[in-house]
Amino acid sequence: MTNAFHKAKSKLWVLGRLNEPRTDLRSAGRERSSSAEFGAKAGTFETRGQVRCEDGVRQAALLRACADPSALLSAKAAELARRLKPPKRAGTVVDSFASAKSFRVFRRIFAGHVLDLVAQVPKPISLYTIVTAEWRIKGCELLKMRPKLLLEQFRAQLNRRGLGKLSGWLVASVHGDFDPDTGTFQIHLHVIAVGDVRFAIEQLRASPRYKPGEIKRPILRRNASDLKRRVPYYVGQLFWPMRVPLSGGGRSPRRRLPPTQLVDWLLWMDKQSFGDLVWLHGCRIEGGKLVAKRSPDEAWNSRRSRRSRPTHGESVA
Repeated sequence: MTNAFHKAKSKLWVLGRLNEPRTDLRSAGRERSSSAEFGAKAGTFETRGQVRCEDGVRQAALLRACADPSALLSAKAAELARRLKPPKRAGTVVDSFASAKSFRVFRRIFAGHVLDLVAQVPKPISLYTIVTAEWRIKGCELLKMRPKLLLEQFRAQLNRRGLGKLSGWLVASVHGDFDPDTGTFQIHLHVIAVGDVRFAIEQLRASPRYKPGEIKRPILRRNASDLKRRVPYYVGQLFWPMRVPLSGGGRSPRRRLPPTQLVDWLLWMDKQSFGDLVWLHGCRIEGGKLVAKRSPDEAWNSRRSRRSRPTHGESVA
């Protein structure tokens, strides 16, 4: 990746620390990108042509927003629109999660490494969507929302349920969608849980905060099938959709955000870094790839094994 992402203040610093993954998601994009509407099918992987067009749509929305000099965010919208302008060099990536092109690169690299790590561990894999009514915010207040605080809250809840003593690892990321009927964003978490860490998540079901009510399924667990399609979606949504609740239950297909909310979301995404949107537990970035940390029992057994090995010069019976 470009040296620009090696900078400590880079929002996409994770790309400066990861090599190319073994899992290539670009082939998945070619196979599944036949839909005419960008992002219409959850779990599809976008092509370079799609994100180039999408950044053009985003730039146009920002330019319309900054046309009104009385708008409070017009200066910020103009600055972001300037950075989303197609670069002269084809390989240039903007240091912002608001860029569809940059987010595609992030999803391809990071999700690829998650899939590489999943392939190494024959442990149970669970995919969760976590949501509560407490995480619903008014559209006009999105720019004030700090996703890292939500991740810290979720981490504290799991730690109280013994997460630190469980083997395995997880990746949690912040997502959302918009309900035009209420004018609110519903924030939620997507979690990829590998190994016994899922037991801490399952214990949350007993908490009053996660009891079914206004939200029918606060904790939704899905089967870990077709991971090459699902993991990129759980790692990061390329855009937050508008979804309208249907009278017969369920919600409408994914649609693009209305212009005002689209601009607010783009400005919000531009503020975020990898550490604001993603929480890693039991795994870390090391040596250009994502690696699993040893559990306390595994570390103890490894130390005991090393102590029991004969030293140089000792005979082995």
